[in-house]
Amino acid sequence: VRSITLSKVSSDAVAADRDKDGVSDSMDDFPDNAAVAKAVKYSYTLAFEDKYPKEGFADFNDAVIKLDLDELLDSGGSVSGVTVRSQVLAAGSAKSNSFSININGTDYLLIDDIKKQLGERWNTRQKDSYVPGKVNVTEIKFRTAVSRSVLGAAPYDPFITVNGARKGHKKNEIHLSFVKTN
Repeated sequence: VRSITLSKVSSDAVAADRDKDGVSDSMDDFPDNAAVAKAVKYSYTLAFEDKYPKEGFADFNDAVIKLDLDELLDSGGSVSGVTVRSQVLAAGSAKSNSFSININGTDYLLIDDIKKQLGERWNTRQKDSYVPGKVNVTEIKFRTAVSRSVLGAAPYDPFITVNGARKGHKKNEIHLSFVKTN
């Protein structure tokens, strides 16, 4: 359970509030942006097996992704957007898998080809020297801020698409086991 407290400036207070969002500049992480008052940060390392749930395939090294999420909260505590940073740490599959995330019912393609992010390297074999993947940044802004209860829990629904997003076949999506999908 997490608790976030935002303090609104009372009408008789003299605290500075440059963006006029009702949160004093001393409490506002974004004092010049009325749509955002705080950022809640999450960090995950996710491992996917592109043949899951087939028996005998459980090394979970086909896509290893570092996923950082910054939820941008407005002065009322609703989420006005999410900054997503994704970085491939390992790609143990010969397939050209992609990495996406579903947030609030919308799919966002974060990495088109996981293997290409490592220059066709693997980072999974003993003989490999480690190659850092590029950090990809995606800014998601909601038209209207979304309540935490509606948005759902982070990390939301990150998933890989086996043999890439270009095919667009839902049956090729591998989601985290605890995420309910339609």
